[in-house]
Amino acid sequence: MRKLILVLTLILMSLVCAKSHAKTFHYHHNLQETNLHDLALLLQSKENVTFPESYQSVNQWQQNLEILDKRALFGGKYWLVTELVNHTDETEFVLYPYNTVVSRIESKLFSENGTIQTVLTGGGSE
Repeated sequence: MRKLILVLTLILMSLVCAKSHAKTFHYHHNLQETNLHDLALLLQSKENVTFPESYQSVNQWQQNLEILDKRALFGGKYWLVTELVNHTDETEFVLYPYNTVVSRIESKLFSENGTIQTVLTGGGSE
């Protein structure tokens, strides 16, 4: 079983308003259609805040950011945090931000074993 923290990122976006409440998502094959966005903790971004350094530092890192109840309809910078426990042998996943206007997404997957995977999409990705 691999525990991952999915930290989805300083997003410049316009989104439909929704409540924020973080939950650990226990992934099984029958849950492939689950929208992690609905399970994530939404945090207001601050200037000069960067990603946490490790899996172990995520909880402390998020304590310094304000929890938001809903997203602004006309843009903003947010951190979206979700803990995911993978109960399958799957190692390849798809990030599909739909129903949004997004200019840039930087995602990081933090693993308990110390590995960090980074994915950049949108403007400024390389």
